[in-house]
Amino acid sequence: MNLALAESTQEKVPSVLEDILKRISSDEKSTNLKQTDIFLVLLIVLLSENGFFLVADNQADTIEPQCLQLIDNKHLSKWKISTGVYELSFVLGGFSDSLIKLMLCPLGISSLINVVISDISPEVYSVCFPVSRYVVDPEASTIPMMFNDLKHLSDTFKTRIITPLKSTLLNHYGYSSASLVGLPEELIINILLYLPISNIINVAKTCRKLSLLLNNECFWHKLFLRDISSTKVSLTDCQEYKTLYRDMYTWQENSRNRVRCRTGSFCDYLNVCEYYSFPTNNPMWNVMF
Repeated sequence: MNLALAESTQEKVPSVLEDILKRISSDEKSTNLKQTDIFLVLLIVLLSENGFFLVADNQADTIEPQCLQLIDNKHLSKWKISTGVYELSFVLGGFSDSLIKLMLCPLGISSLINVVISDISPEVYSVCFPVSRYVVDPEASTIPMMFNDLKHLSDTFKTRIITPLKSTLLNHYGYSSASLVGLPEELIINILLYLPISNIINVAKTCRKLSLLLNNECFWHKLFLRDISSTKVSLTDCQEYKTLYRDMYTWQENSRNRVRCRTGSFCDYLNVCEYYSFPTNNPMWNVMF
């Protein structure tokens, strides 16, 4: 591929993409290509650019990236099941034992993509795309003019599908990756222990894997030892360290707040009240106002 999909313009697209579409549209049995068919070809090219091989019939029969132009209407028909959903299989180069299933489900003007590595993880990687944003005119006079904003498609698909897939596969086989979720769990925990609690909570919201990892009681035990320095609570008496951390951290912040109110200026007090959202029935409310 002499041109990446993300670098496409209305004058030029990757040659492999152009070859596939020309081959399909010139087939005698071909009808007018639908947006979803063209969008599926875009996904195949994107995965190919990132090291994934399309599986033709079985795991031993893969279509190499340089041979994608062999794709024709026969393949498109085979991948489309009776419900209108497309089902394809891929393998990542060097990891041919792990089959990756991709399903493209048309939903009106959008399409939902679900990807799963069934023999490694039950997690489903999903993203929904408005197909017409990228395939704007299936009947355009030239193939490049069919498309628009392919850089956005490429970047989003890499972020939501390709990077998590690679990270999961590499982590499963004992390799690290450039992605945070691709690192060993022990290393992720050690990195996160350098962050303040507010950032840790934000990290836990980013994906299911990190959320599950950061709900581990051993992790919260370490946070408790790090942040709750002055407490009379015996750690051996409590196993729910996340709940204990929350309660003690809140108590410490409230204590610091009371100190600020006693020693600070009136403006400091107002700032603290605003930050901590003091209720209007607080005894100090009527005194100050």
